[in-house]
Amino acid sequence: MTASGFQVYVLQPNNIIAQEIVSSVSTVLIQRKPLNTTIVIPNQYRNNSVTYIFTINTDTDLLAGDYLQFTYTGLWTLFTNMTKIISGVNSNLITTPLWSTYINTTSSITSLTLTNFSSILKSTQFTFYLPLVTPINPNTYTLSITAYRSNGKIAQSYTNNSIVINQTTGYIR
Repeated sequence: MTASGFQVYVLQPNNIIAQEIVSSVSTVLIQRKPLNTTIVIPNQYRNNSVTYIFTINTDTDLLAGDYLQFTYTGLWTLFTNMTKIISGVNSNLITTPLWSTYINTTSSITSLTLTNFSSILKSTQFTFYLPLVTPINPNTYTLSITAYRSNGKIAQSYTNNSIVINQTTGYIR
């Protein structure tokens, strides 16, 4: 986002509102810091049962009502019932983390969403294991991770444009 030419209203001690027009000869670029993310990918086989290990460090606290969405290009099989959070997600009796998936076969998009946590703090490292089956077609796939606020606004994001799935055929356990 680029910002320039502001109007500022200042409430003075005598309860009079003064309007100030602030202009700048240059513009200021305001942007979100990306999610610091590491993904361990054991192999690049197609149609293979494998577990990806995610390590995410947020630069902002994610609180109750916020959520994370992982969007893959291609058709992936994600096993939410076997996804294991190792560290970094806080929960309580009311907020137990929930994983859900959505596959859009028309657009060839697979989404994984984490909701219902009490917090993921910037001071902790969020690590989880995601069992999955890679797409059947060899290709270079994209993964986008977006942290959303409860109001739907983006808090942080990360994109990996180079998940390569090669010609080697894996196996399904």
